[in-house]
Amino acid sequence: MTGSLKYDAAIEALRKPDARLVRLNNGRAPGGYFVTGVRGGGHVDDAVAAKIMKHPLVRGGKDGLFPGHDQTWRMLVDPRPEGDS
Repeated sequence: MTGSLKYDAAIEALRKPDARLVRLNNGRAPGGYFVTGVRGGGHVDDAVAAKIMKHPLVRGGKDGLFPGHDQTWRMLVDPRPEGDS
């Protein structure tokens, strides 16, 4: 799939308050991971999604069908002052 977000772009998108990393699989359209809820979101490759999930400020939503299987992830409040990189 072309146009997937790279790690840095996905992390920046997830820093926004309503952003989530979501795993989708509806059986028809291409499934996978997507950054949703913000402008600048989009598809994320599996390897990038795995790296995002390991980020120290990212937490699973505890919302999967079975215990221990998250379906969404969000970033906790970013402690950096505005404008710092």
